[in-house]
Amino acid sequence: MLKSLFRIRRGFIPAALLVVAASLTPAPALAQTPDRSTDVYQDWILNCAVQRPNAPEGEKPRDAGARPICEIVQTFRNRTNNQVIATIAIGRVDPKSERKIVVQAPIGVWLPDGVIVTAEKASVTARFVRCTPQMCIAEADARKELLDALRNGTATAIEFSDASRSKARLSLSSKGFADALSALEKRN
Repeated sequence: MLKSLFRIRRGFIPAALLVVAASLTPAPALAQTPDRSTDVYQDWILNCAVQRPNAPEGEKPRDAGARPICEIVQTFRNRTNNQVIATIAIGRVDPKSERKIVVQAPIGVWLPDGVIVTAEKASVTARFVRCTPQMCIAEADARKELLDALRNGTATAIEFSDASRSKARLSLSSKGFADALSALEKRN
């Protein structure tokens, strides 16, 4: 029933992991710039932004040591008013760290349950790490089994509960996932 209220929208890019790395605000207009790029792979979007080392106050940011931070994103919108319901992003903030799944869920979620990302034989629970006035953010390690399930087109979904403990299940599309993940792996 709740599934019929949602649809995937490919035009909105919230930059979830970039947001976690920066300031938890959505990216402004998404024009291609030397510091930011966006590529669409069917239902998945690859966002990259260049992170530069901090420069002393009054100086321009240094290009030496600059590196891209990339993520792949899928967004769910309400069919009636087009508002964002949830977003899932996969990426890493540091090239040496594990890849993470970050889910932006609506305010009013039941925090103890977290967000469950499921595939046929694998699941992971993303624990809520913070809420802002606009959203709650959960994260977990991106397990190989889940990435393989999406890559192979296996039915995958995210699930969370609202404050009244009613469950919402949003089906993840695997369209374009394999290409988006390959592009992500090449960039970081």
